[in-house]
Amino acid sequence: MNTPLKVFLIGLDGGTFRIIHPAITGNRLPNIKKLLKTGSSGVLTSTIPPATIPAFPTLMTGKNPGKHGVFDFMHKKGDTPHLVDGTNIHGETLWRILSNQGKRCIVMNVPLTYPPEDINGIVISGMMTPAGRPFTHPRRFAKTIERLTKRYTIRFDSSIAERNLKQFVANLHEMINKRKAVMQYLLDHEEWDLFTILFRATDIVQHHLWRDQDAVISIYEAIDRIIGELLEREPNAHVFIFSDHGFTPLEHSFHVNIYLKSLGLLKIKQRESSVASHKTGNSHHSRREVIIERTLRQIGLTRSRLRGFLPSTITRIIGRLLGKRLRRYVPATHLEVDAHHSKAYFSKTVTAETQSVMLSPKKRDEYGDLVKIVKKKLSEVKDPNTGKPVVKQVFHRSEIYHGPFVEQAPDIIMLLEEGYKATTTLSGTKIIEAVPVIQGTHSIEGIFIAAGPTIKQATEVSQIHIQDLAPTILHLMQTPIPEDVDGEVKKEIFTEESIPFKQEPRFFTPDYAKRRSVPLSRSEEEEIKDRLRSLGYID
Repeated sequence: MNTPLKVFLIGLDGGTFRIIHPAITGNRLPNIKKLLKTGSSGVLTSTIPPATIPAFPTLMTGKNPGKHGVFDFMHKKGDTPHLVDGTNIHGETLWRILSNQGKRCIVMNVPLTYPPEDINGIVISGMMTPAGRPFTHPRRFAKTIERLTKRYTIRFDSSIAERNLKQFVANLHEMINKRKAVMQYLLDHEEWDLFTILFRATDIVQHHLWRDQDAVISIYEAIDRIIGELLEREPNAHVFIFSDHGFTPLEHSFHVNIYLKSLGLLKIKQRESSVASHKTGNSHHSRREVIIERTLRQIGLTRSRLRGFLPSTITRIIGRLLGKRLRRYVPATHLEVDAHHSKAYFSKTVTAETQSVMLSPKKRDEYGDLVKIVKKKLSEVKDPNTGKPVVKQVFHRSEIYHGPFVEQAPDIIMLLEEGYKATTTLSGTKIIEAVPVIQGTHSIEGIFIAAGPTIKQATEVSQIHIQDLAPTILHLMQTPIPEDVDGEVKKEIFTEESIPFKQEPRFFTPDYAKRRSVPLSRSEEEEIKDRLRSLGYID
C-alpha cells in the first residue's frame, strides 16, 4: 500500500542563514540542522524589491509581479492609493490549483490571503487582514480557533517594542504558541495533502531587535521545536522551508527625495493636513485629531523636526511613551512632494520597502531620457564616509517585470547595497544618514530547505528563485502546472530514482476567474497602515 504524499510548506518570514548557521554552530536549532543534513538547501532569491509584497504573491502563483499584478502593499484606484488584498492577485494560487485537482489544503497565516479563498480545505488569513472581518474558510472555523486560543493573533502590535522590549518578545512567543495550538488541532482532526503555515515572528523580531541576537534566535528556536514535532508526527512527509526574503543589519538611511531635490528633479511644497478634508460623520478622524494635527503643523512641530533637534535617545523615549499616538497626532513632516512640478520622486503611494522612484515627465517624449538620467544618477550615489556605492542595481520596470500589468509598477526600482534603506524623508540636507539604533532590514537572499523521501540528501541548491517553489511543489504532487508560470521545476533537488525526477512536468492552460474585491472602510485601512508603520514600511 502506497503512503499518501503529504507536503509541509513552512514559511519563516524574513528567515536568513545569517541567523540559522551561527545558531546551528551553537547547537540551538537541532531540527533545522537535521533537515540541512538530510535534504537539499540553498539561498532562495527573492523578488525585486525583496519585500513581503510582491514576494508572497510570487510564491503563491509562480509568476513575476508583471503577471500577478501586485507590486506593493498599496495600489492605485484612479488617483487614490488603497491597500491591496488577495483579490488583487491575478492568477490561481498553489492551493487553489491543488484544490481544483481534488487535493485538500490547509493554509495558515500567509500574507495577502484575505479574504480567505473558498478552497477544498481550511484557510486562516494572515497579514493585511482587517480587524473584525471574517478571516477563515470555512467561516465557522473561527469559533474553533477562539475556543483553542482565546484571542488568536493575526494582527501583531509591534508598537509595544517602543515601550517594553521584554514584553514585545514575550508577545511574539505567545503568538507562536497560538499558531502551534491551532496547527496541532488541524493535524489531529483534518485530512490534508498540503499544509502551509507562515511564522511572521521572525520578520517582526529582526526588524526591531536585530542588535539582540539572543532574542532573535529564541524566536527561531521556538519555530525549530515546532518543526521537530511536525517531523515526528509525519516522518514520511516532504518538508519545504522557505522565506520570502532574507535579513541584514540596517545601518544607514538613503534619503532618496533629498537627493532627487539636489539634482533639481524634485520640488517640494508646504504640506496640507492629512485630515484637512475631515467631515464629521464619514471620516475616521475625530475632531480632536483634526485640531491637534492642524495646530502642530501650523507651529512647525513635526516628527522629522523632533528627530532633527532632539537627541536620538530622547526621541526614542517619547516614541515609547506615546506609541501610536505620536504617529497619529504629530505630523511626519511639514513638507510634501509637489508632484505636479517634479520629474522624479519616491512617492508615498508606495511603501518604503518597494525602494522605488516614480517619474513624471512634463512631455511624453521626455520619458526615455528621464529614465536614463535617473538610473545613472542613482547608480552614482556613494556613502560619504566610505566612498562606496549605496545602490547596488537600478532597474526600469520593463527590465525586471514582464506581463500585462507592468505599466502599473513603479517606474524605477532600486536594489540597495546591504545595510541601507531608502526613505521618503524631505526634511534636512543629508542624503546618507546613520540610523540611531541598528535594526534589521530586508535582503534579497532568503532561505530554501527541502527534505523528504524523494529529496537528495546534503545537497546544495544553486540559483533557486521564490517563483520556483509553486511549480516544483505542484510537480512533486503530480499536479499540472499553469503554462504561464515564470518559475521552473527544480528537478535537481530530487533523487534520480524518484518519480518527480524521472517524469516531465505537465502543464495546462489556465482560465482565471477574477475574485470579487471586499472594500475596506477608511478606519480599517488606517488600522492596517498603523501596523505597517510599526514595521517601518510606511511613514
